[in-house]
Amino acid sequence: MTTNNVNPVINVGDAFADCYLPRELRDGGAASFLSVEYDGQPVLFARDGWINGTHVTARFGKHLDDWFRLAETKAYLRALAKALNTADVRDLRRTKRGRGGYTMLHPKLGVALARWCNVDFSVWCDLQIDRILRGGFASATSNPNKRSSVSDREPLLTIVAACVARLHLSFTAVYTGVNQFVGVAHARDMTRYQVCEAVGFGGRLLACAATPEDYSRIDQNRTALGRVNTQLSLFEGFETEDAE
Repeated sequence: MTTNNVNPVINVGDAFADCYLPRELRDGGAASFLSVEYDGQPVLFARDGWINGTHVTARFGKHLDDWFRLAETKAYLRALAKALNTADVRDLRRTKRGRGGYTMLHPKLGVALARWCNVDFSVWCDLQIDRILRGGFASATSNPNKRSSVSDREPLLTIVAACVARLHLSFTAVYTGVNQFVGVAHARDMTRYQVCEAVGFGGRLLACAATPEDYSRIDQNRTALGRVNTQLSLFEGFETEDAE
């Protein structure tokens, strides 16, 4: 079975800054969340990787309380609390009550919730949490024009590997495509901001949601670099098999 409609669309291109914070989620007037865009809407994380479970479930038309009532969820909570040496499972969530209230979930618990909502979204959440805990958001938003380090480029390698595995593309084709998307010959030449842009393109590619503008940008940069890459056509307008 093939499909070109893998939803929701992953879009993380320019979303590595604190670009959105609803009024009800402000703490003493100071932004206390990181906002990362997914499918055109923000997903809110705390700076320690905890995720806003209330907003996550609402965007998928679900209710957080329904997930907590599941026997599987209760078992996972107990197992996670035991593994983390926590006596009370309630320590794995933080709830703000009252008008505009919300519940934040421990990073491990957040990924489990995301999987209940949507499998593609859960993979994306796992990657974002890993990046937050590694300090990747701080490095991307501070000194964005600084040459990227190997650590800065770890999310890029992850998304390229995911494209290769899921879409059955060659590593060279994907690697060359993301490099040319930001106008460099090699990933080691990327700035921190360019790494964010390349990861965004990789996410859209993984979701079969790369746009004509994406490919036009690659063509322009490829010409500017004086390169001809016939392998690029391998992932333009492709169909991908469902991963069952």
